[in-house]
Amino acid sequence: VAGCLAEGLAPPDELVCDDLGAQSVLLVASPSLGVPKPAKLADLSRFAWVMNENGCGFRAFIKQSFEAARLPFQVGVEALSVDLRMSLVARGHGIGIVTPGAFADSRWRDAVEVIDCPDFKPQVRAWLLHRPPAGRLARPIALFRDALIDGLKVPMPLVS
Repeated sequence: VAGCLAEGLAPPDELVCDDLGAQSVLLVASPSLGVPKPAKLADLSRFAWVMNENGCGFRAFIKQSFEAARLPFQVGVEALSVDLRMSLVARGHGIGIVTPGAFADSRWRDAVEVIDCPDFKPQVRAWLLHRPPAGRLARPIALFRDALIDGLKVPMPLVS
């Protein structure tokens, strides 16, 4: 399984964990929201967010970042799929987060703008996880890992 965890969170010890590196995460919003350019964390606290449901490590990381700054954090919409979240963000339902790869592949990328927030640059760490031992699956897992590493090399888009 491939997945992303908020920086600082580790996968379960009982799995073989291949760290694929830190990945920047983009903050995105509909231009109609009027997010300041550049934005400060305090500016972002005035808007609702479109996030994964509770239990998402990255959502917890963002919430903790706002709480540490004594700022409110409001989730306006919970949605599981990246495409649905991007659609909701494009329609002005709040600020969203997306990896550069998901942003590049999204049909909604032209309907949103990337938010520049110099004092808030969240990252996730990409992982390839599997149960030990790999056995006969060692070669396919290695090929999958290499393909993931290549796929994660997506350039960052320009900030709106």
